[in-house]
Formats: sequence, structure tokens, C-alpha cells
Amino acid sequence: MELSQERKPTFLPRKKRHVMGVDLGQSKDPSAVCVIEFCEGVDDHGSPYERHTNQTTALGLQKKAERWRCVHLESLPLNKKYGDVVRYVAGLLATPQLKADVDENRSACELVIDAGGVGRGVAEMFKDAGLDPICVTLTGGMETNAKGGNKFNVAKHDAVTLLDARIHHDRFPLIFSKQLTELEAFLQEIADFKRDVTGAGRTVYEAREGKHDDRIIACALAVWVLSRPRNQPTVIGVYGSY
Repeated sequence: MELSQERKPTFLPRKKRHVMGVDLGQSKDPSAVCVIEFCEGVDDHGSPYERHTNQTTALGLQKKAERWRCVHLESLPLNKKYGDVVRYVAGLLATPQLKADVDENRSACELVIDAGGVGRGVAEMFKDAGLDPICVTLTGGMETNAKGGNKFNVAKHDAVTLLDARIHHDRFPLIFSKQLTELEAFLQEIADFKRDVTGAGRTVYEAREGKHDDRIIACALAVWVLSRPRNQPTVIGVYGSY
């Protein structure tokens, strides 16, 4: 095959990262859990022989690529106690698929929780269980603020639009595992999700009356964490809006 011919690339994974987003429900809303797998790698346009003989890099046939995949998505039973939610999440994080694995170049799954509605107490329950969650408070503003100590005020606009953009990304979209039993429910949540502009000019994102958005928020939190720059300096104040 001539090098000038178009070739269907083969994705070669290099590094895997998982993030679990948890939307903590309240009296009328269930909690939800979402796990997104992010894999950095390359699209290799070489032939099997060129890959086997390690020629593709020298020939310029590799391009950086990434894969986004939702591998776990569920809404927990309504009125499930926070202590039970914490224990359930800890159990999921302890599964082999989400633990660090040197052989697969995979780091341990990161945890991000929506701590805005339930406050410091539930976040402390996660810490007491040996977990180290990124604590996010979703706000109605347009700016995202680092508060220190792994705590952030995040514009709900940022989180939701990042999720929407990732689902519809032209090159590296978020795909959903065929094994997800609640995918249809998630798609229905998206259909019932709305954006309104208040009289004060603020944009409000929320589920329609009588509907839920717990899976959307859990997924949006995980996407937000994966979309942030790595190894950024710790600062107090606005670090950027997406």
C-alpha cells in the first residue's frame, strides 16, 4: 500500500484515566453515579507490518488522539441514606476496573461530588471513608472559582455546556457503553432538560417540573474534571470560564 493512500487508523491507547461523578440527591431527588473513561493515545495510520517494525512514528503516521467513554451510569434508589451512598461509592472505587494499574498505565479513579446542596457534612463523610473527593458547588453565575482545598464553585452553565460539547464533539465525542442499563433514562433526562433566561438575564439550567437531572449532573461533573488543565497552580479566585 502506498503511503499516500488514505488508511483507516488504529487507535493505540497510552494512558487511561477514570473520573467518577456523583450527584448527591436530596429528599425528592435520587443520587446518581457516572464513571467516564478517558484514554490518551495515538491514531496510527500505518500498516500492521509498519506497526510491528516500529516504523510508524518515523514515517509520521501517528497522530495524537483520545477516547471518551461512559462506562457506568446509574441513579440510586430514592431516599438512600448518605452513609449508604458513601459506602456504595467506596465499593465501586475499590473494584479492579477503577483501581490504579501500572501494567495498563492507569491511575486510580478520581472522585468528584456535587457538594452544594448537601453541604460540608456529607463531604466529610466521604473523607472519613478514606476518599478524597473534589467538592463542587454548582452556581448560577458564569465564572468558575477555585476555593482551595480541592473545593470549587463551578458555573452550572460551564458544566452543562462542556457535557453537551463533548457529546457532540466532531473528533473525540463522548460515547456510551452498550452495557449501560440506564442509557434510555439518561437520554430522557436530556430531553426533559431546559435552559431559561431569567428577568435578570441569568441563564438557568434545570429539569422540567416533575423531572430529574441527576444523571446529567453526575456526567457533567466527570466531564468538567477531565476537561480541566492538569497540574495547574493552586490559586484562590477565578481561574477561567469554559
